[in-house]
Amino acid sequence: MMTAVHPAAIDAALPSLDAEVACEAIACSHPEHQCQTPARWRIRMHGARDEADHRAARCSTFALPVCDPHLGDLKRVVADDLARHNHPLRCTGCGAEFAQVSDVILEVHPL
Repeated sequence: MMTAVHPAAIDAALPSLDAEVACEAIACSHPEHQCQTPARWRIRMHGARDEADHRAARCSTFALPVCDPHLGDLKRVVADDLARHNHPLRCTGCGAEFAQVSDVILEVHPL
């Protein structure tokens, strides 16, 4: 015999679609180093996901929820790195060339 699942039980088990999403721009996992500002953007970018990947020259293209301040910081850091060189930057992991910010930060979508 089948038992019906109560709708309230289903609602309680599902995550809230209105819940705030945490900003994950900081690669450090220490609780004191986490951003407290809710993410407003989902970016897709190329690079190292964390310090271990950076040291090992491992890269990937990944999605990351970020807040307004960290999106601005990421854009500024990439733009500053590009401005310091008179040639495209090269990814140490895969060798891809980056001549502009949009070569690194590939997409920005509102959450």
